[in-house]
Amino acid sequence: MKITFIKSDVLECLEKVNSAVSKKNTNIPALEGVLITAKDKTLTLTGFDLEIGIKAVIKDDIFVQEEGAVVIAAKLFADILKKSNDERVTLQDEDTTVLIQSGRGKFKLPFIEAKDYPDVPSFDETNSVELPAETLRSMLSQTIYAVSDDNNKAIYTGSLFKFVDSELTVVAIDGFRMAVRKEELPESANFEIVIPKKAQLNLLKIIGKFDSKKKDVKVKIISGKKHVAFRVENYTIITRHLEGTFLDYEATIPKEYKTSAVVEVVKIKDSVERMSLLSQSDKVKSPVKCHFSDDKIDFTCSSTMGKADDTLEVTVTGEDTEIGFNNKYLIDALKYVESDEVKLTLNGSLAPMIIGPKDGDSFLNMVVPMRLS
Repeated sequence: MKITFIKSDVLECLEKVNSAVSKKNTNIPALEGVLITAKDKTLTLTGFDLEIGIKAVIKDDIFVQEEGAVVIAAKLFADILKKSNDERVTLQDEDTTVLIQSGRGKFKLPFIEAKDYPDVPSFDETNSVELPAETLRSMLSQTIYAVSDDNNKAIYTGSLFKFVDSELTVVAIDGFRMAVRKEELPESANFEIVIPKKAQLNLLKIIGKFDSKKKDVKVKIISGKKHVAFRVENYTIITRHLEGTFLDYEATIPKEYKTSAVVEVVKIKDSVERMSLLSQSDKVKSPVKCHFSDDKIDFTCSSTMGKADDTLEVTVTGEDTEIGFNNKYLIDALKYVESDEVKLTLNGSLAPMIIGPKDGDSFLNMVVPMRLS
């Protein structure tokens, strides 16, 4: 194999692909490297850790003199490119080593045969849908915070993607919080899958590469019986979708409420953050108490560090309610909202609080309260 490429082009793709390179000691040394394939006037970079695979295909400014494929140390390859003093880089294999040359700088690295690199899964398509990348970025950003990290309940270490006709709903649950986001789609689809958090994080990283103002960038979601792929421009992410029964989230959303208030997101988040200052060093987090009355919400927090009070003037409808929350869970539910105002609805001091839009149902954040002594 012998190929010449532009350093910045490959380095940008390598950064994304290396997210899928195995960081753990495995019985397959090849997985700690990146697969570099030169074929048909293109360069393909592949990272795979047996959970998620990421491929980047580069076609511009690629000169393939000899086709071939090798696996080399992923981080070292990236570091060499970062330190090279010339934009044009040549890579070629020589017996048991790879020569990387840029300007007068030369590196010789051992490589692993491409045949020893496990195949990234391929699968038959059962469903597919395409949507704007910016729409999906917004949906993931507003829900991924509520994905569980508890592997004992594996199904909740991912988000539910539910396609019904021309609407997509993304749902994340961790037992203390629930985040739901809906969006109309440009095309119709009817299927549902649960996507692991790791794949979503990598997808957000790739989408972030493209200017959010570029409305023409699309993401194609391709689902099979056990796997799902996301294609964005020259990138492809492949992962297994999680198997199991996801909670009937709609049944957990109350149809009526006893108390409600419309609040400015910035103001309520600031109030909760001020209360949180007293519980930062506590091993057992003190709840932020929220007392909803006719024309205000009173916030209080008591800990070993002291006591804090704050008041937010708002119009409260319905019954007076005092309720307590873990400050982090409440802040997260507010931090990822993309609107200026939200509507808070409650059903007493023990039921979860719902944070939703002032009008409509485009998103919903649910926070489970802490029991007050």
